[in-house]
Amino acid sequence: MEVYRMYKKITALLLLLVCLLTLFTACGNKTEQPTAQDTNTEQPSEAESTTQPIDRSTLRIAMIGDSLVAGLQGYEVTERIDFFGSVNLTTQGIFTKSSSDSEVAIIDRIAGDSYDVIIVLLGINEIAYDTATWISQYKDVIEGIKLRAPNAEVWIHAILPVSQSAEDSSQFGVTNAGINEKNTALQGLCAETGCTYLDAGEIFKNEAGILSDGVASDGIHPTKPYCETWANFIITKVTN
Repeated sequence: MEVYRMYKKITALLLLLVCLLTLFTACGNKTEQPTAQDTNTEQPSEAESTTQPIDRSTLRIAMIGDSLVAGLQGYEVTERIDFFGSVNLTTQGIFTKSSSDSEVAIIDRIAGDSYDVIIVLLGINEIAYDTATWISQYKDVIEGIKLRAPNAEVWIHAILPVSQSAEDSSQFGVTNAGINEKNTALQGLCAETGCTYLDAGEIFKNEAGILSDGVASDGIHPTKPYCETWANFIITKVTN
């Protein structure tokens, strides 16, 4: 009997050992199958796949600035752009000075969601100012616009060149060299603030890089036909 019990124990141990070896072999040969997460290639959501590009032809445009913008406003050259301009306006005055048709400060005319694109043109009255100080004040203007109209694109318009006669007779230090310096600073400001730079000077300059004769009777402010050309240039740039 004692031998028989010993035999049963040995047999049981052998069977257990065989089971363990079989289980170990099965685990070692198991091929890892990809999970549902591994095989699920990321697909764009329905909203992403149906997103359409913006129809820029319908964008609502406003332009604010100094006497050059006031000229566009006064000539009523287009209904596609709302112009808010004031004579002698500066980067600091835009926060307090209003246009002739309203008592509201010009920068506040664009507040809210009324416009998709806001273009600002300032600087002709500040050419003789220290550029570093002036560009810092201009940055305040851009921040003020973005605060008032956070959903709008902000474009910075270059200062237009002046004619040689206007430069020669200027009592306020307005020179094309000074304008070019300010415009270079504006391009840097665009890069810093994420604004778009717009320069209509390219359609008004002559070979010498100054305002062509006949564009402006005073050598600074374009006459109505050229303002119409200017407005169409802006619309084309913004909507394409």
